[in-house]
Amino acid sequence: MVPLLLIALLAAAPDAGSFSDSALGRQRAGEVTALDSRWVEGLADVPLWAQVEKKGDALEIAFYARGAPESPSGEASRPDGGAPTFAEKARFAIPMARQLESLRQFDLGGAGPALAVSAAADDPDEQPVVLTLIGRGPRQLFQASLLRDANPPAAMLSLGPPEGFTVIADGGAASVNALSETKRVDVGFADGGKGQVSLGARARSWRWQTGKFVQAADGYHDFLVPLPVTAKGHTKLVDGKPTTAERVPLGTPIALRLPAGAKVRMVRLVPGCLESEVRSKREPQASGFTVQLDDTAPIPVTVGKPVSDPRLFGAGAFTLGKGYGQSEMLFFDPPVAASSLTVAVTAAEHDAKRGCVAELAVY
Repeated sequence: MVPLLLIALLAAAPDAGSFSDSALGRQRAGEVTALDSRWVEGLADVPLWAQVEKKGDALEIAFYARGAPESPSGEASRPDGGAPTFAEKARFAIPMARQLESLRQFDLGGAGPALAVSAAADDPDEQPVVLTLIGRGPRQLFQASLLRDANPPAAMLSLGPPEGFTVIADGGAASVNALSETKRVDVGFADGGKGQVSLGARARSWRWQTGKFVQAADGYHDFLVPLPVTAKGHTKLVDGKPTTAERVPLGTPIALRLPAGAKVRMVRLVPGCLESEVRSKREPQASGFTVQLDDTAPIPVTVGKPVSDPRLFGAGAFTLGKGYGQSEMLFFDPPVAASSLTVAVTAAEHDAKRGCVAELAVY
């Protein structure tokens, strides 16, 4: 989902000394480390001092209300009698996390004002990320976690948003989106190097309904969608079904017509006759192709080998769900504007005159 509106309110500048110089501030100074502190309004009838506190490896968000100044001599409090007093009003645990990433205040429309606490654990591989939303009361409106890859490859083409949470207000209806568990495919470069391309991720969403956040979706989200293409005389190759194949004569051009304004990010070739495992082994599969966008220079492709072309980020293979077929994928970076794609089979197993092709797709 593309966020239509993301509203952030700047909190009033915190008066750090007013808390740290108070009796409560002095008491807690030896117990916890304050990672972020600020005054927030709208969560109670009076402004509250919000403080993210770390004690050992545990994180909490605490809220304090300011009282009358304390009198150093024990007499009745006066406005100038000493440091202010603070009373704790609420406290919420932030599980699994050990470090604060952000503290932001939002107007969530019907859900009202909220303070969003994003925190994470500094684990070496997969990092738990926890989002907590605190609303008026203060009370906890929402808390969820995801796993974020801590070590993405240096050479990576990201085709979608990064892993993490997004808080949005869409026409007054607040929602939270989360992307995690990104699916990546390995690609090779002509110089022998390797990289990865992100193809999709687990997408979850929650919407504010009847006074609470309710999960609205949880499923896999593809970053790329196939373009609707036509191929005269070769409908089986563009029907989106790898179980319908054709035996294509070597050198015969297959012309795919792309929709107006198309920009090609990926071309996927599926060699083989994959109606069954028996036929996939019996029929000679295509082992070489040329791929041509409009009238530009053709790109030679040998199945299972690196592909060299300056228009490509890289090329890789992805095993199909059946386990006895795979896709050859060419990733263009940046996307290439084109109106047609021409594919020709240039080689087949066992020097056959025809090669089986299961599917051609453009994204």
